[in-house]
Order: sequence, then structure tokens, then C-alpha cells
Amino acid sequence: MAPTSIDPTMEELRRFPRETWLDLVRSDQSHRWRQGTGILVEDYFRRLPELRADAEEALVLITGELLLRREIGEMLEVGEYQSRFPEFSDHIAVQFCVDDFLSSADGANVQAAVHEVRDLELAGYEFLEELGRGAAGVVYKARQTSLGRFVAIKVVVLPGADPKQLARQRQEAEILARLHHPNVVHIYEVRDHRGRLHLVMEYVDGKTLAARVGGKLPTPHESAQAALTLADAVQAVHEAGILHRDLKPSNVLLTAAGELKVSDFGLAKLRSSSSLLTTTDSILGTPSYMAPEQAAGEPHAIGPEADVYSLGAILFELLTGRAPFLGATVLDTLSLIRSQEPVAPRQLQPNIPRDLETICLKCLAKSPKQRYSTAAELGDDLRRFLSGLPILARPPGAVERISRLVKRKPAASALAATIMLLAGVVTAGLWANFEQRRRLSAAAVVDSIATADAQALPQLLVRLNLHSDALPLIRQQLDAATPEDATWVNLSVAELTTDPAATGRALLSYLPSARPAELPAIVQALAQRSEAIRPELWRMLLDETARDDARLNLACLAANTSASDPQWAKIATAVASALVAQHPLDMGAFTTALMPARRHLTPSLMSLYRDRGAEPVVKQVSAGILARFAADEPTTLVEVAVEADANDFRLVLPALQKQSAAALPLLRAVANQPVSFDRWASDETWQTKHAVDGAYDTAQRRGATAAIALWRLGDAETVLEALRSDADPARRAWLIELLAPLEIPGATLEQGAREATERGTRQALLLALGGEKLAGIAGGELAAREARLMKLYRDDPDAGVHSACRWLLRTRLQAAAALEQVDRSLTGHPDPARQWYVGPNGHSFALFRGPRTFSMGSPANEPAREEDEARHEEQLEESYAISIEEVTIAQFSQFQDKFFNRRFSATEDSPANNVSWFEAAAYCRWLSEQEGLPEDQMCFPLASEIGPGMKMPVNWLQRSGYRLPTEAEWEYACRGGVSASRFFGEGNELISRYARFIENSDNHAQSVGQLKPNNFGLFDALGNVAERCQDAMVQYPRDAVGGPAMSSAPSNLTVNASAMRALRGGNFGDVDQNIRSARRYAASVQDQWASIGFRVARTLPP
Repeated sequence: MAPTSIDPTMEELRRFPRETWLDLVRSDQSHRWRQGTGILVEDYFRRLPELRADAEEALVLITGELLLRREIGEMLEVGEYQSRFPEFSDHIAVQFCVDDFLSSADGANVQAAVHEVRDLELAGYEFLEELGRGAAGVVYKARQTSLGRFVAIKVVVLPGADPKQLARQRQEAEILARLHHPNVVHIYEVRDHRGRLHLVMEYVDGKTLAARVGGKLPTPHESAQAALTLADAVQAVHEAGILHRDLKPSNVLLTAAGELKVSDFGLAKLRSSSSLLTTTDSILGTPSYMAPEQAAGEPHAIGPEADVYSLGAILFELLTGRAPFLGATVLDTLSLIRSQEPVAPRQLQPNIPRDLETICLKCLAKSPKQRYSTAAELGDDLRRFLSGLPILARPPGAVERISRLVKRKPAASALAATIMLLAGVVTAGLWANFEQRRRLSAAAVVDSIATADAQALPQLLVRLNLHSDALPLIRQQLDAATPEDATWVNLSVAELTTDPAATGRALLSYLPSARPAELPAIVQALAQRSEAIRPELWRMLLDETARDDARLNLACLAANTSASDPQWAKIATAVASALVAQHPLDMGAFTTALMPARRHLTPSLMSLYRDRGAEPVVKQVSAGILARFAADEPTTLVEVAVEADANDFRLVLPALQKQSAAALPLLRAVANQPVSFDRWASDETWQTKHAVDGAYDTAQRRGATAAIALWRLGDAETVLEALRSDADPARRAWLIELLAPLEIPGATLEQGAREATERGTRQALLLALGGEKLAGIAGGELAAREARLMKLYRDDPDAGVHSACRWLLRTRLQAAAALEQVDRSLTGHPDPARQWYVGPNGHSFALFRGPRTFSMGSPANEPAREEDEARHEEQLEESYAISIEEVTIAQFSQFQDKFFNRRFSATEDSPANNVSWFEAAAYCRWLSEQEGLPEDQMCFPLASEIGPGMKMPVNWLQRSGYRLPTEAEWEYACRGGVSASRFFGEGNELISRYARFIENSDNHAQSVGQLKPNNFGLFDALGNVAERCQDAMVQYPRDAVGGPAMSSAPSNLTVNASAMRALRGGNFGDVDQNIRSARRYAASVQDQWASIGFRVARTLPP
């Protein structure tokens, strides 16, 4: 293909600001070479010598040509470029060397770069798959482990990025965090991790609007509804003081439930700011959807009207399947936007209503003053259109059209303008009479029917009140049409409505292949012949070889002609399955049509909704349909609600609130129903532990969801009672998990925590607060929350509340530095008024006042129980303290340098590993020395004597020096006052919120204190690293009651090299069944394993 002249393009380019030339020429250069019409860079230099004069810009274009030619397979020599551009000879030589190196190492190096991004970790999130990538970053689907929800994480990858580029990415996060609108993608969190910016955003499981447009065109009615939704969202954006400036179909996401969400604010601008965060005066936006003032490179002239223009361009594409302007190159497109009027949509799709075309073209006016001044005005006109009311916009008159033509082509259009104006004068007196006759003509009426929007057709037929004189014209046009023609359906419906003799058989035959938008008109028309068509209709419906979507269409007619027919039982499952598989934008038409038969479909929809193996989108769509179908059936609504996740719950809650009087007792029955794990475990119908856990978790989740639904309906007491420290631990854990996702406001949770008098309730509400989305909370409010939580951290006497505040401040509010400063100020000795204190070397401790008695070991029916776990009553005589976190590498390194296995504990705040029992004892001795304890309170001998053969003092358990916990002390603290196998209750679904094990550890220990603490304030009591105990692992007494703690036996006083000492808690490599409070095993005192660490304890002084 021969290169085309670039003279017109370069002439057009000179109209743009100088600062934009390089970007525009690079775009033109790339397009031409990739289309086979490339031109040498000298041609650009001859027409734009300014680019040649700037050495940096010249090198960019020279290098661009080099890379593009190699991209299309040309073999290039360095000498060619050096002879063409001798002044850049050295630079060109370097470029060739770099390019050759990268090409030779392409496979390895590129894969390494991608691998680096894929391997990025972010605390609290599990990366699942790549969703897409662009020049500035990679977007991943991830799971937030604390909430169990999917998120999208954008990892910003900008090699060599300058501060402006990074600021632009931060601007996107700042803008999204300020928005809170159901049709705008939310950003939850912004983090810097390993030098890269991570944006944690709402995950939208669906397509983009571009993908929707790329398939079957939506109807005009659907297009208008979509544009209205976007207009409302954009108005909210504008009211927040923000311009989007890059609205386009690919930046509009479509959820599985059919919701549209505006995304990608990379070009957004704060309306109150003069900073554009891009190159000054650069052209911002995607050419086909940008307003003329954007295409002219006039950023300071860009206001809300520019986003209105983009909305009009999106509406144009929804209606016609193409953008308003699309040139051969970027510059061509920009030129068309600035100089040409768009083609009238009805010229491309004749069935588009004129009023909708008028709205669309008003948005696309060249002058911002001729558009809707706000997105709200556009939305109001779209509402008028959708309601069948007159719109406010008016198509341009003859004079305005001539004026636009003159502006574009003044010389060629002068004569035409004169003639047209004269003609207007001559015909002005005749026009009104002509219009009156045209409105009354049958031909015009039929023409209106043929081209009407299918969804508006039934109302149009009523309004026009067809007479028999239109029938021949309808038949005449029908005879000339086929079902493939756009007018056939409307004409067939009109015939059936007008002609009593019409049978509707052709329309019934067409119904299985009808578009969703056509269903209302077809169903309404055929319903008039219900008796005549019913046998054939049910014959077609019962044909199991028919396509699912065909049967669904037929079912819509059956719902309106024979909703009580017993044969519905034969088709309900197939119809329900086909219904939930429909595109979200089509769902409204189907659910409306099927409403009369909802009682037949509801059981099948409930089965789909409860199917644990179904795709999440099926569950969510089923919930939305059930919320509508069962709006007057509180029993069904309650069943949907208690099975709901956060998205489903949001769909069903409004219907539940309308039925609150009937729903409240039903919800209380579910919330108060006892759930016994022993009953589930002893039921022989469950074949595996996994199945038992799944059933138990489902029952507990149902009860928790029911309790939260009660709170949403005004009754909070059921939740508050279930959050007490002595309540069912599994129910309590599920409430903590679900309160924020089911939208109990964070302010309500925080206030409840401050006002609660029971310690467990206070802690649980604070832990639940951790699930709140921080997006949309003003920075000032977050700072105030941090201050309130820090005060509670200082003042609350309960260790569980203290640790809950610590977890929130560190992991949710990113206040670790402030927390360390407060801890330093709190360092001291145990306070009788508190159940916690901050001791030496940054250790915080939970305190336990003795004597205490508890059930140690496991019951005979505990899954995965081992023989050495006999349940018995154990008494702890002494008061003691235990550190709330495992000893970290940073803390141990303050004592002595040591080799840690960094493969399994990578960071300074990970647990210290490869520590023998003797080294742990030496650390405890050093810690006692740091506190200044006297020798007679030391639990271990001098550091020089700690080793094989050492002897413990006889009364070490009564001494107040730091040591390791006994098995009994460890288990009591780990259980958190709970008799279940884990402190968060039985079941398996929530284990990853509290313990690091093989499924969530990535096979290595993680930073301490990142997961939720137990009731007593201990972090990582289960999992992460196994924890050493002071005593040997001795056999428990069988059926014994009372007696001294095992660790005080004289046989434990001498510690030989071969001695074994107990390990507790499991580790990061363990399977879930080993993560239990009662599980015990042992290791040699000299073993140094990567999976073993420790926490410290002490007996409290009297």
C-alpha cells in the first residue's frame, strides 16, 4: 500500500498547541507503519522543523521509526540511521545495542518482568488472576482474606515514572475514594508496597459496555435507560467537584446484575483545581468520545459539558453500533470532531425514535452552550422520553442547520443558504396545514408504528387508536416484509391488534426467536388470542429439544395466558435456568413478563440460589429475581436473605423492609435456632469432616445473617447478645465477619463498642469495624476515628479490646508508627486495674489472675483428635502474663545476632524462627534483665549456663522472671474462654481470618498481628509458627480433676540435650485439622526449625 500524503494531516496538526505535537505525530507514525503506509521521519521533520530542532523530540521519533520497522519484520542496519542522522550517531548506536540486547533476551527478561508483577504480595489479599494490563499497570482479581470478598487490585507499573505520573495515579485513587455512588466503581484502599502503588477497588464481575455494544445492539429504550443511569452517575461525579474527561464504553463496567458502573478516572480533574496532572495543554481523552473543545487541545475550556458530549457519544454508539466519528488516524478523528456534524442516528438505524435522536444530537453539539448544561438536564430529558412525555430538546431548525453548514464550508454553501432561506419564506404559510394533514394520514400512522421502539409499541397503539383504514396499509407493508426486517414485528403486532380475524400464528412462530425488547408487545398482542393459541403454545413449551432461550420466550406468553396451568411443573426448572442465564440488561423484560407465573418459578429459582456449585453470578441474579417475585411472600424473602452474601442481601433488603412486620418473627426464629456442632458431627449422613464443616458453617452463617437482618429492621438486641464473650463462638465470629459487609454503618459499630459494658461485645464490634469500606469516608473523619481508637487502646482495661484497637490501627488505618510511639509511652509494669501491660523490648502482654480452672485437652468426638489429648480439668494456681504476639525477628535481634531462615520468615516483623529451646530460654533471661528483675526472680540460670544439662530452679513457676508458657498456660490463653476446638468456634470457613496455615500462608510465616486476635487479645495463637512451651510433653491424667499444673513436676527441672519439649498451635505448613487449641506435639530442645517460634510468659508477682 502506497504511503498517503501527510500534508493535510500536518496542516491540521498545526492548529493544536505546540506541546501536543510530539504525542500526535507518534500516534500518526504508529498508525501508518502498522497499516503498511509508513513514511520516513524526515517527512515529519520537513513539515514540522520545530520537532527536528528539539534534539529530544527528534530522537523520540527516530527511535519510534526504528522500533516500528523492526516490529513489522524489517532487517535494519545501524549504518542506515547513522548516515541519515549523523548528528545523533552515538545515540543511534546505543539504541541499536539496547534493542539487540532486549531482542536476544526477550523471552527470559520479559517473562521475568511479568513474573515480578504476578508475584507481588499484599498483606490481607490473595492474588487470583490477571484481569488486564495497560501501559501504566496490571489489574488483578484478588480475594480480601479478612472479608472473603473479591476485589480488583491495580498494580501501578511505571518504570522510571516521574512525580507527575505517580501523582496522576494517586489522583485516581483520591477521586474514587471521595465518590460514593452505586454506579461509580468504589476504591477501598490505597497502599504503597515494594515501591509500587496498589489500588484496591471494587471487583465488578461482568463485561464492559463496549463488549455489550460489540454484540447485539440494545433497543432504543434500553439505550436510553443506560444513558440515564450514566447521566445520573456523572451528575454525582460533577457534584463532587470532579470532571471525568474520558467517558467511553470501555470505561463503563456492566455487573452480573445489570448495573452500570463508571470507572477509570485516570484523566479526571478536580473542578476546583487548575492542575491537570498531565503535560500542560495536552489532549486528554479517547478521540472518538472527546468533545470538540478537548479535540482542539483547550483543556482550560473543558467543563461538565465535555462529559455530557461523551455521554452523547456513548448513547450514539448504543443506538447505532458505532462511534459518532472514527477517522483513519487519531488526527483524522480529531479533525472530524472539530469540523463535521455527526450523522443523524436514524440514518443508520431507522427504528430509533426521533425524540431520542434529538436528545443524542443535542449532546453532540459542537458548542458547549448548545448542549445540555449539566448531566442532570440530560437525565431529566431522558426520563421524559422514557415516560412518553414531550422532551425539552428540539432538533435544529433550517436556519440553524444552514448556519452550521456555512461555518464548515462558507464558500460552497453561500448560494445554498440563500435559496433555502427564500424557500423557507415561501413555504412558511403552508407548513402548519401540511403537518396537520400528515398527522391525520393513515400512511403516517402506519409509518410511526413500523419504526417505533418495540417496548413503547403497546402504549403507542393505544394512543393512536388505529382505525380500519390503516389495516390495508399494514397488510401491504407486511406482505413486503419478512421476519428478518426491523418493521415486521411492529406491523404484525399492529395487525393482530386491529384485525379481529388475524390468528397470530406467524407471530407465535416468531416468538421463540424474538428479542427481549420485543416481548412485551408480542405477548400483549398474542394474549388477546389466548384460547386459540394455547394448545400450540404448550406443545412448543413441552418440546424438550427446543432451545432454552426459545422456551423462555414462550414461557413469557404462557405466564400471561395460562399462569394456573398445572403443566408449569414440567417446565419451571428449565425456564428458571434459562432466565438466570440472560443478559442483565434484558432481565427486566423477562421478569415483568413472567410475573403472573412467579409462584411456579420461585421454588426452582430458590434451588438455583442455594446451589453451592453455581457460579456467583447465577446466585446474584437469582436473588434479584426472587426479591421481585417474592415481594409479597415474607417467608421466601427471609429464606433469600439468610442465604445471602453482601450483594444478594442488598438486593433483597428493600423488599424485606416492606414486609418487616411479618418478617421479624421469621428472622428471630432463624437467628435463635440452636446450632450444635456435635449434632452435625454425629450425623452419619455426612461422609467427611469437610462436609460437616460446610453444613455447620452454612447454619451459623444463616443465623448470623438473620440476626443482622433484624438489626437492619430495627432490632439490634439479638446481635448484641450473640457478641458477648460467653456466647456461641462460631456465631460470634460469623457476626464479626458479616456486620460491615451487610452494611451496619461503621459509625454505629464504633459507637456501640464505646457504649457496650460487656468486654466481649466491645471487642467484637471493634473487630467488625475492620470490615467497613473506608472509601468515601472523609480524611478528617478517619483521623478522628484514629484518635478515638488510640484513646480506647490506651484506656480500656480489657486485653481483648486493647488488641482489637491495635489490629484496627495497624492493619486498617495504617497507624503502625503512631502505635509504636504510644506503646513506648505505655511501657511499664503490670497494673492491677488492667488485663494487659506493655513490657520490655516492645512486648505487650495479656494478664490472667489465678487461680483458674478450665477443661484442657479435647473431647472424645473432636475431629482429628489424638490419644494424648484426654479432656481433663486443669487448675492454674498462679496469676500469669503471656505476650499477645510471637517474638519477632526484630525483637530477638535486639538480644543477639542469629541466623534466621528468611525463606520462611522474610520480614523483620515475622516470627523469629530457627530458635532452639535453649535460645528461647536465653532470650527470656535477657528480657528479665532488661526489666531489672533480681536474680532470685530469674526462671533460668545465667546465660553462660543455659544449655544441655542445665537445671531449673525448683520454684521457677512461682518466680516472676520471663520464661516460656507452660502447656496449660498456653492452652488456656489460646482458647480465649472457649471450649470449642478453636477460639473462633467450629467449622472451617473462617479459619483464614484468624490462623495462618497451609491454605493462606503461601508456605511461610507472615508478619505477626495481621489477623484478628482471640477473645483474650492473643494474635496468631493458632498457626503461623508452632510455639515452644516451658515443659515436657507428659501424659494427661485420665478422668482426673484438679491437681497441680503439669509443668511443675520435679522431673522437668534438668534439661538434657535429648530432652523433648512441647509445641503448640500448629504452623504455616499444617492442614486445617491440625489447627486446634488442644493439639500437642514435641520437638527436641536443640531443634532449630523454620516452622518453630515462641512467645514469652511470666508469673505475675503477688
